[in-house]
Amino acid sequence: MWGWIVPVVSLWFPRRITLDIWTASELRRDVPDVPRTPVTIVNVWWTVWICDVTLSNVASRYFVRADEADAIKQAVGLLMVADVLDIGAAVMAILVVRRLTRMQQRRAAWTDSGQDSPLEASGQPA
Repeated sequence: MWGWIVPVVSLWFPRRITLDIWTASELRRDVPDVPRTPVTIVNVWWTVWICDVTLSNVASRYFVRADEADAIKQAVGLLMVADVLDIGAAVMAILVVRRLTRMQQRRAAWTDSGQDSPLEASGQPA
């Protein structure tokens, strides 16, 4: 719970929770012949999101302190870059959720199938 309230903790808890869900959604973590699903997409989402949060904070402070037209123009430019990062983080979050959904559906299908090998249930070649 504190991860959503404490400012510094709230920066890494979303990634940690996502990785925990990711690990739990894998077919069989304890079977050596099943390849692990790379977490690159989670890391990219989290990195873009952290960059967005940081740049938004800096740009907002810069905008509040700006008192000349050039400074305001620069601050608005930074805010626009932060908006682009925000859109990028949202797209990456959608991709993460879609991947997690596929992983969970695959795991559920294997669990319900009663097959010995998760590779058979996933449809991957052995």
